[in-house]
Amino acid sequence: MTDFFFFQIGFQTDDVFVQPGLNVTSSATHLEGFGMVGIIMPPTLTSTSMAFTGSQDNKNFYDLYNTAGELLVISIAPNRIVLFSPGDFVGINFIKLILNNNEAAIRSFKVISRSFQ
Repeated sequence: MTDFFFFQIGFQTDDVFVQPGLNVTSSATHLEGFGMVGIIMPPTLTSTSMAFTGSQDNKNFYDLYNTAGELLVISIAPNRIVLFSPGDFVGINFIKLILNNNEAAIRSFKVISRSFQ
């Protein structure tokens, strides 16, 4: 897949992975100084929704909620880009993706973030 954010000033991308089996939580991505603005979904995916946990120290992760007090959950599908408002993840240093289904193989997601500086 072409990294079409590579040449855009102020953007970065990071690959995060979900291992197969019982683990539905991704590896962490470091966002310090950046806010997540999108996720590129892999071409093979059986999960249909995703939630998020956030951390300041990469040790203690907490479920993320929106301003209405609802768990932040999005619908997902293969080969899709989901976009977010940069303010949705302001101040979160580390993010993990939480899938609603166990995947049969490693899944790689590309997290797109934008600088706040």
